[in-house]
Amino acid sequence: LRFPDLAKRLSIALQEILALLGPTIKGAIYLVERGRLVLKVEDGFSPIFLALGRDVPMDACSWVGAPAETCTPWEGTDRITEALRREGVMAWTSLPLLVEEKLEGILLLANSRATLTGEDTSRTLRAMVDHVAVALHHSRLYAESRERMARLITLREIDQAIAAQLPLEGVIKVVLERVHLHMKTDAVGLSLIDWEKKRTLFAHLR
Repeated sequence: LRFPDLAKRLSIALQEILALLGPTIKGAIYLVERGRLVLKVEDGFSPIFLALGRDVPMDACSWVGAPAETCTPWEGTDRITEALRREGVMAWTSLPLLVEEKLEGILLLANSRATLTGEDTSRTLRAMVDHVAVALHHSRLYAESRERMARLITLREIDQAIAAQLPLEGVIKVVLERVHLHMKTDAVGLSLIDWEKKRTLFAHLR
């Protein structure tokens, strides 16, 4: 939790989990984004696996969200299980990352051997996955708070420009600069409309 950056948190979490499980285990953390599983961090997988299994539709993976069980790669037809087959994996498992009972992602573990973990290690692993879910939740709250603060700062600076009685061109310049600075956009534009003439008066881009 010392690192607010989500990618850093997930990377640390995965490394700690793999250190617990041993050198033959491969791991990956996926997050749910717009109905898809998107790979965020991984360790040990080949370029072939990454090419096939980096971004897949959730509805194609019937095993997502199910109680964690050790599986064989031949039980599914989605791109992740196909990638596991090509990887030579003999046993794998998927553990859900749940935040307030909502599925936010999965931890995928795989082994070229026929087993993954013993019962004692499995209990520890489930506890660690809960910690990963908490770290994920905190990171998203932090990001949302920063976005809200950026919007408030932008609005305040626009208010100050208007209160300073700048000419319209000056106010628009402030708007474009502040939005571009605080809201992490690639580009921003603003135009005014003359409704009587049904045309734009001018357009400014940054």
